[in-house]
Amino acid sequence: MNKINYNKIMKKLLASLFIVSFVLAGAFVFVLPAQATSPSLWGDEATKRNIQTALNYGDPEDPRVIAATIINVFLGFLGIVAVVLIIWAGFTWMTAGGNEEKIEKAQKTLSAAIIGLIIILAAWGIASFITDSLVDATT
Repeated sequence: MNKINYNKIMKKLLASLFIVSFVLAGAFVFVLPAQATSPSLWGDEATKRNIQTALNYGDPEDPRVIAATIINVFLGFLGIVAVVLIIWAGFTWMTAGGNEEKIEKAQKTLSAAIIGLIIILAAWGIASFITDSLVDATT
């Protein structure tokens, strides 16, 4: 009888999901700033300014805005990775079948992923506070 190796299947599935999410994240990194600055897409200058205000963007060529966008995208990607790790650990735990070694590994992965997610959220809060303070102090 053929025994199905779920670990291999899940590793391949997780690798495929990671690659697809990385490609999609790279494709959509600069979509909003590009849309907010395109007069042919949004109309006249007043409409463009309204859209930039609504999206909380300043001048898209401003280095502060570029740095804030890059930081937000990077931290967002790390958050996605942490959530995928949490899901992976839960799946491993649920399919352990009473194997104490797998359960212990899943618990370690889960606790590390949750700690990582807390660190990522704290880093996002600090970065958001610093960039908002920087923009307020220089305008």
